[in-house]
Amino acid sequence: MVALLKNPIFAAVMSDELMDASSKYIMEKDGKPIPSFLSSILCAHWPRQYFKAFDNVNPILYTVVCIIKGWILVVQEDTQRYYSKPGESKNTPEIIETPEMVNLCAVALSDLCESAQRQLWINWASLTDEIYECIKPSITHNPNLTGESKERLLDTLLQMTQWTKNQKASMKSSGVQTVSSGC
Repeated sequence: MVALLKNPIFAAVMSDELMDASSKYIMEKDGKPIPSFLSSILCAHWPRQYFKAFDNVNPILYTVVCIIKGWILVVQEDTQRYYSKPGESKNTPEIIETPEMVNLCAVALSDLCESAQRQLWINWASLTDEIYECIKPSITHNPNLTGESKERLLDTLLQMTQWTKNQKASMKSSGVQTVSSGC
């Protein structure tokens, strides 16, 4: 895969295909598991030089992050129509998405988090924080989200709080080394 990433044509075509598949998933309600696929790409063990979501470093990873941020933006802007934090200006977005699209984006975020789980938080902490900050107010303040979508988002929110806990038992050991004299 690393050799293919060096090929700009492959990276561009792969990015276009990812964008196309993600658009179909939302716009045409394509039943393919696109969020799971994107989470696999996002949490893959990329070589260090390609583990950056910049267009000139790893266009595939950059595209995946852009898609996810697009889903976040759709849900966030729709929620901001009904709820804004104190001190925030209430800017109504110019483009108002349909409630169906908002629900699909919310479910996509939930599916992404469900498939990636703790690995998402470990590898992409800031993106995980953005998702958390997006879904938290949308559960209680967005009337466009269906009960099923809100239930999935609440499950995701509860899962996210568990990711930060260390669930493995740890064992600490110590040793002593002594020098013996050859008497």
